[in-house]
Amino acid sequence: MADWQGMSHGSWHLHGHIHSSGGAYNEFNRKQGLLRYDVGCDANGHSPVSLDELREWFAGVDEPCGRVKWPWWVNETGDRQVERELAAYKREEAIR
Repeated sequence: MADWQGMSHGSWHLHGHIHSSGGAYNEFNRKQGLLRYDVGCDANGHSPVSLDELREWFAGVDEPCGRVKWPWWVNETGDRQVERELAAYKREEAIR
């Protein structure tokens, strides 16, 4: 779900089952100001995410936005710069 009811009013969107790799998807959501988080085990080191962890994560969102900038949540955009940034982030996460 790219957007959700209450998105522009500061509500969180917690979901799973998208098989995201590591934290790249969640980090790019945060980078663009989205209060959306993949709580699936594959995105979180195969561990549950606590409410306190989520509060801390969302506190790191500087300016929540009210709309999705869709190129940040897809793997291929046709925009070379976005794809380079996403690839660099994934490489950095794989090294950790």
